[in-house]
Amino acid sequence: MGQSKTMETRRDGCYAGISFVVLLVLLAAAVTVTIYLTRDQQPLDIRLPISAVPFHYNLEIQTYMNAPKPKDFYFKGNVTIWFHCRSVTKNITLHSVNLQILDAKLSVYGKRFKDSDPNVLSYNIDSERQFLILNLDRELKVNKTYLLGIQFKGELNTEMFGYFQGSYTINDTDHFYTVTQFEPTYARSAFPCFDEPAMKSTFNVTLIRPSHLNSLSNTQTIRTGQNFSEGNVTYVSDVYDMTPYMSTYLVAFYIGDFEHLSKNTSNGLKFSTWAPPPMVNSTSFALDIGVDLLHFFEEFYNISYNLPKLDMITFKHFAFGGMENWGLITYRDDHMLYEEGTSRLTRKTTVARTISHELSHQWFGNLVTMAWWDDLWLNEGFAKYMDSFGVDNINPDYNAVSAFVVIDVFRVMRGDSLVTSRPVYTPVTRNEFILEIVDDITYTKGAALIRMLSNFIGLDTFKQALRVYLKTKSYSNANHDELWETFTKQATMDNKHINVKDVMDPWLHQMNYPLVTIKRDGPKLVLGQERFLEEYRSDPNKTSDLLKNPTERYTWNIPLTFMTNQSRHVDHALRDIHWMWTNETTKVLNYGHGNRAGQATKWILANIDHYGFYRVNYDVDNWMALCEQLNQDHTVIPVLNRAQLINDAWTLALSGRLSTDVAMATLSYLHKENDVLVWITPATILNDVMRRLTNTAAYDALKKYIQCKVSQQYKHHLLKQDSTIKELQANELFSALACIYGIEDCLKEAHRQFSLWRNNSSSYPIDRHFLGIISCYAVAYGGWNVWNFAYEMFQRSSSYLERRHLSNALACSQSPSILNRYLVKLLEPSDQRLADPINVIDHVMGNPNGRALAWNFFRANFAKLYALYGESVTKVAKLADHLNTQYELDQLKEFIEVHVKEDYSDVIKTVEANIRWVSSNGDGILKFLQKIHSEPC
Repeated sequence: MGQSKTMETRRDGCYAGISFVVLLVLLAAAVTVTIYLTRDQQPLDIRLPISAVPFHYNLEIQTYMNAPKPKDFYFKGNVTIWFHCRSVTKNITLHSVNLQILDAKLSVYGKRFKDSDPNVLSYNIDSERQFLILNLDRELKVNKTYLLGIQFKGELNTEMFGYFQGSYTINDTDHFYTVTQFEPTYARSAFPCFDEPAMKSTFNVTLIRPSHLNSLSNTQTIRTGQNFSEGNVTYVSDVYDMTPYMSTYLVAFYIGDFEHLSKNTSNGLKFSTWAPPPMVNSTSFALDIGVDLLHFFEEFYNISYNLPKLDMITFKHFAFGGMENWGLITYRDDHMLYEEGTSRLTRKTTVARTISHELSHQWFGNLVTMAWWDDLWLNEGFAKYMDSFGVDNINPDYNAVSAFVVIDVFRVMRGDSLVTSRPVYTPVTRNEFILEIVDDITYTKGAALIRMLSNFIGLDTFKQALRVYLKTKSYSNANHDELWETFTKQATMDNKHINVKDVMDPWLHQMNYPLVTIKRDGPKLVLGQERFLEEYRSDPNKTSDLLKNPTERYTWNIPLTFMTNQSRHVDHALRDIHWMWTNETTKVLNYGHGNRAGQATKWILANIDHYGFYRVNYDVDNWMALCEQLNQDHTVIPVLNRAQLINDAWTLALSGRLSTDVAMATLSYLHKENDVLVWITPATILNDVMRRLTNTAAYDALKKYIQCKVSQQYKHHLLKQDSTIKELQANELFSALACIYGIEDCLKEAHRQFSLWRNNSSSYPIDRHFLGIISCYAVAYGGWNVWNFAYEMFQRSSSYLERRHLSNALACSQSPSILNRYLVKLLEPSDQRLADPINVIDHVMGNPNGRALAWNFFRANFAKLYALYGESVTKVAKLADHLNTQYELDQLKEFIEVHVKEDYSDVIKTVEANIRWVSSNGDGILKFLQKIHSEPC
């Protein structure tokens, strides 16, 4: 399952009158912030009793889509469930929610009905636990097999969960379809069932549809019935073959008028991609790469895909990027469609990784499933790692694993440095908690830990252990301890003596991660580990109450790898890994002070290729030696470590653990750095720094410094199309940075292209790769006419991505009166298409010309905004990131006291930390820049 479209995107800012969101949208098509659990409610026993255990379903559903109003569409059906009685019981408890139960009957399997057989007397609904409890007139007998038949009816919702409806439009005509999204707990809203992942069964599905439409389900159709009429509609039934033994959340079906492309794989599998007729040709890339990825995973797992067909189908409105339903994978358009010559070339990466993610699930998740939702990371963490791993194996040009590290892993490390984070393994005791763990911790941290494991155990051992695990657990469920046991056994067979459970449990059961400190002492390294907490960027002279608690002094088993200026080869095998164990908060290693030729070790670098999920802080001399190496020949240091050095140094500086002089020194070589994967890190970090420095003397000096560094790269990237994905990523990034930091050639080119668009908007579509960049800077340096045109294009667009780009660009104006007009539109009912008021206010606040304006507007109009938009406008944390003065902090406190009931102490701490950071570091950055004023670019 891909992550939700509705997750909050990473905070953006802007400066020099320019919205920095342009850049961040380019960096990550699906960047999300970790969702952290707020467990205010008490635990609830939501597990089904195991007195009745299902093993097969016959499910028949008839879909009614002929009502004049779509809100009146509905479905009705009947399900027969075969189950074993495991213990004496006088009721049957299963799941059902939002369904009308019409009838329920019980019979003994293989026997005629007798008066002595149990009957269903009545039923109860436990709404909180979503239980359907059938009360019987007598007890079920242990070890007997029963058949439970239930007739039901339900509404086709529009919420994109359960069994729901959607539509697309051709020539002003609406075409309706229905489709399912059952993960995590929505199968129960489509048919009564035992809706837990461990309650696996086989399924025979029959779909009764209007005869002019088609249908799909997990397996292939084995027959289609005769047409029959009901009312004024002709229906026909499609009967599907039996599924493999699988969980209810993987059941899927669709009815509509989509068309498809197909290919046969080398082993005879029919692989098809489905879409509405106007878009079906845009699925050809998904079809081609899907076939290649399926073949890769079959070889990697050494287990053939076990169905004779595989369908992938895409929808404009879908809750997730993708969903791994066995044999019928569903997607949102922006994660499956790619139109040659029209779509952004970088969209190929998004499409490829999403397809790789869902195909990997056909083994890890479908064939072997987590036993309960608290191990959701087993499904999603593995699929998240394997999606980039799979893509790189079929086409290394994507650099998907490296991009995963510098975008996804670096992002989740920032979120996981807060006391509001959570462990990867989190007990799930309420239904609503399940969706809460569909977050960055489950997906990205889980994937990062799998990547770390694959490194210290070795890829061959990793692959063989996965094969054994999938083979022995096929069609069943497992927990993480069973996985660790398989890895340990395989490692032992491969003469690698390591207990994987002992190593991995602290990473799984503790939130946050370690900071490894390294100090050189002659021929020795003095190592330390401590729990890294950003502490809301708190006062470094204070220690939080949480850190004072000895029980909260977390430690980890840390795999350490090193290289030096003399020894640059790292095998990434166990023999090259030094371990720091949970019982070691300090450790001393001998590394040698020089070689036989008498050459001294100038620097040491740790966590090679960033396989370990931890940060590193060195003594100042070593930091500066590494910076000197970057200036002399940065290619000596691996690409991911160049990004890591910048990321670690600035994160440490922002949290008060490292001098800003050192952090600034990591940037001094950037005019020589050509690798876009490295540049992504300073581009993202400097957004945060520039936002903090708004209205300070250091702001303009730092802007000029970065402009100098960027100008060298921009000379090769003049808003032009390139041929490869990596070249295009570099093109987009450096063009965005050049305009953001005011390089004149970029601004002129943006104005020229936007003017051509204004003069002929129908025949000169701006290249979508640069729509955000060009629109932002045209609006920034244009007047009302330019802004009005951009707003008109925003209103006309039906593309989510285009609308996002244009909405953000509208906040780039340098005119306070234009920015005020944009804000006022949030209060006009006719402009509710703006949809996300906090996003608009956030981006206007990110513009120095609109910061005070937007903040005052938000406070003055909060009641009106709340009446129009509801709870979404209470997310003031996003706005608080921009505040950095005591006066603004006082305004925030007053606002919270009047309007917000929840505890917003974290938000206040953020602003307090911003104030301290500017006070402590603003002058230091300015002095550093003045000191190196003559440094060449």
